[in-house]
Parts: sequence; structure tokens; C-alpha cells
Amino acid sequence: QVYKRRWYILILFSLVCFTQGLMWNTFGPISTSSERVFGWGDPTIAWLSALGGLSFLITSFPVYWLMQVKGERGVTELKGALGRIMDLYWEEIAMGVKWRIVNTCFLINLGQFIAGFATPVSMGACPTLSATWFPQDERVTATAISASIGVFGVASAFVLGKVKPCYIRVIYMYFNPPYVSCIIRLMFSLYPLTLECGWAGLLFLAIVCYFPNTPPCPPSISAFSERHTFWAGLRSLFRNRDFVIISLTYGFTAGVFGAWQSVLTVNLKPAGISQDEAGWLGFYSVVSGCLASVLVGRFADRFLRHMKLFILVMYTLATACFIVFSLELFGPMLPHSEGLLYASVICGGTLLLGATPLMFELGCEIGYPASESAANGMFALFNNLTGVTFMIPFAIPHIGTMWMNWVFVGFCLASLPLVAVVRSSFNRLNLDEEVRQ
Repeated sequence: QVYKRRWYILILFSLVCFTQGLMWNTFGPISTSSERVFGWGDPTIAWLSALGGLSFLITSFPVYWLMQVKGERGVTELKGALGRIMDLYWEEIAMGVKWRIVNTCFLINLGQFIAGFATPVSMGACPTLSATWFPQDERVTATAISASIGVFGVASAFVLGKVKPCYIRVIYMYFNPPYVSCIIRLMFSLYPLTLECGWAGLLFLAIVCYFPNTPPCPPSISAFSERHTFWAGLRSLFRNRDFVIISLTYGFTAGVFGAWQSVLTVNLKPAGISQDEAGWLGFYSVVSGCLASVLVGRFADRFLRHMKLFILVMYTLATACFIVFSLELFGPMLPHSEGLLYASVICGGTLLLGATPLMFELGCEIGYPASESAANGMFALFNNLTGVTFMIPFAIPHIGTMWMNWVFVGFCLASLPLVAVVRSSFNRLNLDEEVRQ
């Protein structure tokens, strides 16, 4: 049996994912302003993006175990609380800069690290929620909606980041130079992050008021069928060749793309593209990917046994787009065209993000009877491992940025044969269809 309240649960959880994406992507879109105000360099911006992945690696499996044992309500409340704590730390940053009594960089790093503790919920619980509340012909759509809104939070950071540099211009115009530095730092940190703190607090209260773990009656047979325990499920997944391949493929594409996009402003700076232009470019690519994700998810619900083909086609086209982007940005083979540059990034991001819910659902099908929590834990593990690995070269002095694009293209190319050799299996879907017949 299905319940109308499933859409409320989905929307509320999706807003939690949105908030997490917004907070994680705070400093990447405003890297130019951050470097000017705080005196940072490109390695610091990259390190802040990587910190969330590092703390994720510490907490991921305990959180996914808790999700399977205690349900989604407890871990979602935990995520809401951690989001509020992180924003409070960032408010403390602003006050600390005002009174010059704390190390600003230390508190910002601490806030980013705490934000990563909550990432396992927003990154990996989408298929778990869809399997718990939605029937088999709506699961991909539900996963696509929650994942897309979460990624839209990342995109919103590109737009919200445009507010903070406006403060800098106004303050330089109306305040005396001796006090400009202190006032800039205060306004730079306080106002937008205070709004985020209040928003996270409202979500936390909504979850506490009503967010049940499961519906009174399950929507499908597989939703309450017997599963492996969490740790037994992990062992079975590590021994499952096809699941390991599909998880690694997801890390090569989505994981590296997330890291690459978080420093897009840094990447485009040598080409003379401003922070504002890079912000809009990142915003459009993510928003179009969100819309594509929902549309592809709804289409895939009608053709569930062809998900591998959809993924392979979308990844191939995305790889071609990012090759064009790399050649257009720094290569002599293509004439410079701003339209082509924008189109290649937007189309590539649309295709990669559009395939994300398909990857999640195909992984859960291949991994069954392991739980969705265990399967998502593996996906998120590879996602963050590859993302953190991608950031390591920033520690090399004067390395530049061109390597980012070709390394990303290399990961995309490597994913294509991996998808091709995966043997699709639909154990969970077969169970639901047999019972329905």
C-alpha cells in the first residue's frame, strides 16, 4: 500500500539534502573573494572542499549501520543538528574576526569538517527512502527527485555566493580604510550564514515533529523482505564483482565531477573568466542536471531493465562534452567560443547528473539482498575517495589548473569500459514482479 504522505517525507528529506549541498559548497564559488579577504590561495580552497570528504570517510559506515538498524528518522535528525552546529561555528567565525581573538582559518576548517559528518545521510539515503516509501514503478523517480534537490543546493551556492562580494564593494565605498578589513570579514561571513543557520533549524524542528521511519504498510514486497545485516551485506557487496565495478564507476564520474565543480572558479580564472561568470556557469550546469535527473528517472521507471544502456549512452556523451571543454579552454585545436565553452560544461553536467539516480538504483538491484544502506555506503565511499584523491595535486606548488580538466576526462574515459562489462541483474525487481503476477 502507498500513502500520500510519502511525498511529504520525500520533500522534507530532499530539503535536508539541499541544505547539506548548500553548506558544503560555501567557499568554492567565492574563491576569488575569499582569497582577497582572508589571504588564502588556491590550495586552501581545494582543501576546504576536500575536508567534507575526509570527515565523511570517518563517519560513513557507522551512519549507514545506524540507518539500517534504527531507521532514517534518527540519522536525519542527527544530520539536521550537525547542520545547525556547523552554521553556528561559522557565525562564531564572524564574531571571532570582529574581536580578533580566534584563528579564523581554524574555525572555518572546523566548520567544514563538521559538515562532512552529516554528508552520509544526504549522499546515500535517497535510494533507502525511495525503497521504503515508494512502489517499484516510482523508485527511480523518487531517488532522482531527492538527489536532484540535493545537488540543487550545490548550485544555489553559486548564486548565494554572488551576494557576499556585493558587501565588499559597498563597504569599500562607504567606510574609512583603517576599518575596512575588519568590517569586510564580518559582513562576508555573518549574514548569509545566519540565514542558513535559521533554515537548518526549521528543518530540524520539522523532522522532530513528523518523520516516521517506515509507512504502516510497505509499498512493495522487497521493501519488507529479509535482508542481510549491515556488515554481512557489506561483505557480500565487496565480493560482488559487478557491484564493485558499478561503485567504482560512480566514483570515477560523480565523485570527481563534484570535486572538479567545487573548484570551477579556480579552474576558469587563468582563462580570464570572472568569479561571477564561473558561478553562473556552475549554476546552469547543475540546474540542468537536476531537471534531467528527474526526467530520466521518470522515463527509466518505464524501462527499468535498460538502465545500463541509458547510463552508457549518457556517460559517453558527457565524456565527449568535457573533451570539447578542455580543448576549448586551453587547447589550440578549437577556436575560442564562449558559447561552446558554456554549452560543453552545461551539457556534460546535465548528462552526468542525469545518470546519477540510475547508478543508485542499478547498484541497489545488483547488490540485493544487501540493504540499500550498505549499497549506498559503498557508493558514497568510492565517491568521496575519488573526490579527495582528485584534490591532492593542489598541494604541489605552481601546478596550475589545466591538469584538472584532463584528469577528469581520463576518469570519464575509464568509466566507459567499466559500465560496458557490468552484468545487470534485477533481483529486487524480479521479486516484486513475481508477487504482482
